[in-house]
This record gives sequence, structure tokens and C-alpha cells, in this order.
Amino acid sequence: MDGRFVSMALAVALLSPTLNAVGAELSRDPITSSIFCSENLAYCAKSTMTPAHTDILTESGDTVAWTREEFVRRGFVSNDGKVMVSCLPRWKFVPENASLDDVVVRIFHASGKVDQIALRNLYTSMSQLPRTDSGLVWGYCIGIEDGRMILERADESRWKSAPL
Repeated sequence: MDGRFVSMALAVALLSPTLNAVGAELSRDPITSSIFCSENLAYCAKSTMTPAHTDILTESGDTVAWTREEFVRRGFVSNDGKVMVSCLPRWKFVPENASLDDVVVRIFHASGKVDQIALRNLYTSMSQLPRTDSGLVWGYCIGIEDGRMILERADESRWKSAPL
């Protein structure tokens, strides 16, 4: 992998509050773009809000492997670069009026296929989600491990998707 691309991606993500999704969760700055990479750093996604667009880039950083006309605020890329996962931007909360049909994760494939993970996939009843001042706690995205999306539910148990 070209170290310049990784260094550039890390520097931009750490230094810019509009690109650092973690930092933006702590600040009030609006997120207008994001960068996130596969665990092995072979692929990175660069996403912009306006226009809504995401490029999956190869390790050199100058070749686009595939694109989606979507803005992904918080996501993950598989090590083979064929899958990008978009997690609910509110970190671990859904609104009080959420239902089991609400989608918390979308899975984009290079082939164009889109899969979704709804609360129904994780819970049998909305009463399983604890209430807080910020909404209902559904859990959060941990990442992609061994070709599966890993989520942590509100009770801290882990949920694994089917192979991506």
C-alpha cells in the first residue's frame, strides 16, 4: 500500500472536524464528508454529502474500485473492497417512535445489491430497547469481522450477519 495515501487519509480524518466522524459525534460541527478504510487498509471509502456520493478507492488512493450515489457518514469497508456498510448516524439511538421495521444498517455490494438490517433482525419487541433522554438504545456497529457484520445490541450481546 502506498504509505502516502494512508498517511494522507489519517491526517485528514484526524485534523478535520468535518471529516472525523468520531470527533463530530463529540462536537457540534456538521459532518459533510467522511473517510473510512478496510481493516487491512487495502481499500478506503471517501464519502461526500453534497452531492451524495461515495467512492471506494484502492490502496493507491488514485483508482476508484466502485461508487455509490449515497452519503455514508459512518461506515466500514470489507478487506476485499467488495462491500461497504453504512451504520445509522445517530451512533446507538433510534427515535422514541421507532418500529421493528426501522433500518439501522445498510450493506452495499460492488455488484449493486443492497441489503438492510432492521431492528426486527436484532429484536423481537421494541420493549427490549432501553429508553434514555436521547431516544431508544438499539446498539451499535462494531465492524466487519471474518466477512460478517458485527453489531452490539443494547444488552451488550453480539449479533453477526450472514456472510457478506
